[in-house]
This record gives sequence, C-alpha cells and structure tokens, in this order.
Amino acid sequence: MAPGHILIARLPPLLRDLVRRLAGERAIESGPLPDASDAALIDAAVQAGVQVLVTAFARPEDAARASRLLNARLPSAALIDLDLRGRSATRFVAGVSEARVDALSPTSLRTLLGESETAEA
Repeated sequence: MAPGHILIARLPPLLRDLVRRLAGERAIESGPLPDASDAALIDAAVQAGVQVLVTAFARPEDAARASRLLNARLPSAALIDLDLRGRSATRFVAGVSEARVDALSPTSLRTLLGESETAEA
C-alpha cells in the first residue's frame, strides 16, 4: 500500500518547512483554519483523508485527546505532536503514545512520519 498524505498544521514556519521537506510529495499544508479549535484541525485532516497529522499542542493530554477524535473519524490515522522548538515529538494513535523522541533529528522525525530510512532529507 502506498503511504498516505501528511497534513502539516499549526507549526512555526521553520519547523513547518522542515517537516514539509522530510514528507516530500506526501505533505499537505492546512492553510488557514476557520478557527484555532482542535475540531477545525481534525475536520481539515478528515477532509484531506490524511494518514498522519503533524501539529503542536501545549500539553500531551491535548494531543492524546485530539488523536482519539482523529481516530474516531479516520481509524488508521496517526497524530504527531511536535515540540514548538523542534526538540521532541510524540506519535499518537487512538490517543495512545506509540513512540516518543526526545532528541529529534531528521532521521527520527522521518521514522515518526512513517518514512523509510532511505528517503532523502
């Protein structure tokens, strides 16, 4: 099965550009959301039919809750919660943390995105 799209939303420009570069052709940017709510974010992900949503939350509990909401509408989707400084990231599926990286690198982010180790950075 071919990998699905990756929606990038609510990230600072430099971090957004890094994720977009690593995701390559799979990357989709959300553009402006109708409001700052998690519901608008989930709606954008569902509308795009993404496999992975990459965004940032203030607290891990908020990311887990959003992951549960996302999975209720897109059962196979994962949510990656990036630290706004780009230092760490957590991959959630159905509200459960599947993987966490505390010293984020392009290789570890690529792994969280579901990319192969051989993808170009």
